[in-house]
Amino acid sequence: MLARYERQVLAGFAEDLPEQGDGTSAETYLHAMYGMFRLERFLEKMRPRIRAAVIPYLEGCSVPEIAATLGIKAKAVYSRLRLAQERLEMLSFA
Repeated sequence: MLARYERQVLAGFAEDLPEQGDGTSAETYLHAMYGMFRLERFLEKMRPRIRAAVIPYLEGCSVPEIAATLGIKAKAVYSRLRLAQERLEMLSFA
């Protein structure tokens, strides 16, 4: 319910914004901002142990790099990424 309201509010903003300088429409820009907002909310709700693996992965780090940084096995990183993916899929269908 809240997501629908958020989309309606953003759609209203899109009508008021001018075109971006690079040719990107205001609607496209707002959709990207909305996606980032939703991702940030999702990450805030995630358990810290899982978040510690997900954020570097989203930033482009490899699984072995994340494992070395966290001092855990690569298998544990893959497991945490899978848990995050499952949670995200569950929320997207809700």
